[in-house]
Amino acid sequence: MTRPTPSVVPTQALGMVAVVAMEAAAQWQVAAATPLWVRVAAWGIVGALLLVWVWHLPGLRAATAAGDIARVDAHVHAVLAFGSYGTVGQVFLLFPWLDTEMRMIVVIFCVATAAIIAMASVEQLPRETRAGLTPAIIPLGVIAWYLLHPSWPHLLVAGVVGLLSLIMVQLRARLLAQVTLTRRALLDAETARARLLAEREAKSRFIAAAWHDLGQPIQAARLFSDQARRSPSPAARDVAARDADTAFAAVERQLREMLDHLRLEAGTIAPAIATLAAGPLIAEAAALHTAAARHAGVSLRALPSRLQLRGDGYLAARALSNLIDNALRHAGARRVLVAARRRQATVELWVIDDGVGIAPALAPTLFDDFAQGETTAAGGFGLGLGSARRCARLLGGDLTLSPRWCGGAAFCLALPAA
Repeated sequence: MTRPTPSVVPTQALGMVAVVAMEAAAQWQVAAATPLWVRVAAWGIVGALLLVWVWHLPGLRAATAAGDIARVDAHVHAVLAFGSYGTVGQVFLLFPWLDTEMRMIVVIFCVATAAIIAMASVEQLPRETRAGLTPAIIPLGVIAWYLLHPSWPHLLVAGVVGLLSLIMVQLRARLLAQVTLTRRALLDAETARARLLAEREAKSRFIAAAWHDLGQPIQAARLFSDQARRSPSPAARDVAARDADTAFAAVERQLREMLDHLRLEAGTIAPAIATLAAGPLIAEAAALHTAAARHAGVSLRALPSRLQLRGDGYLAARALSNLIDNALRHAGARRVLVAARRRQATVELWVIDDGVGIAPALAPTLFDDFAQGETTAAGGFGLGLGSARRCARLLGGDLTLSPRWCGGAAFCLALPAA
């Protein structure tokens, strides 16, 4: 995730100026007997820090302009880490040659620098919001030097630095926790917003499909009804009346599909579990679609079965009927087979077709509400497979698409065996 972020370059530039000024003050106060190599090494550390900062400066500016927090964070922490180790090196180089007053000034500068590093390290991504070692490097270095040169004043200074560092770490941990909670809340809000937008888009598609799919049979029923009323031929009136009945039956089926979906989605259906015979269940579901299969030129075959299963008769029949309807309307098949078999503690009701199959890209969202396949000429709300899976899971089973089936599609409605 990227967002605009304020430039940290001016702040780092001020920090570099402070480092150079502090080094100059320390070099001015060191004892006259300070070896030349100590002075050169101390200035070398400052020069190396400036070079590291200049090296990271172009990347830091580019990341800031792009609003890439992760890259900004990486550049900032690289400079801070090098500066922390460099400051510890300065302590061990210069402290032996400084008087007590100047040491205290340097200690104050070190503690302030550590606090700045601790607060700067809060600007991290959620995966990185853990207390790193960088803010503790300088205080630990100062404490180590004083402990290696023990005296009561030195031990007191080490204790004060340690206490301030502990307080700083605790404050940083609390701030990190608040930042993490805030970011998680923002991410959750963004996720919820995306989900709401997706649901709104899906429902918009559903309303458009409902308007289209309900409008067609209603318009056809009006035309057939008008034909039946105006036609002078009794035979023609009978044909028009039957066609009108067919159109009204299509409207009824689609309205029932929507109602079943809404009831399943609301969880208001309480299944009446009983022992069911798989054979009659398959035969009755297939019989409902015999006329539609004949009209589509599809061979619909239901195999007999003596298996027994546990489930709600209406919901099981509804789920199986949805699968057969889906195969007839969307598969582009010549043959559809409905059969049952026993697998361990379940009875699997299979609906297999030799149609165009399911594209791999559609498989992950196949059972989502309002999902539409590539074949849309026959219409539909995209609720059939989702409702069938809800029915199956409500009955303690599941509905899956076999990934191993080639030359069509094979849906398995698995329900508990009796």
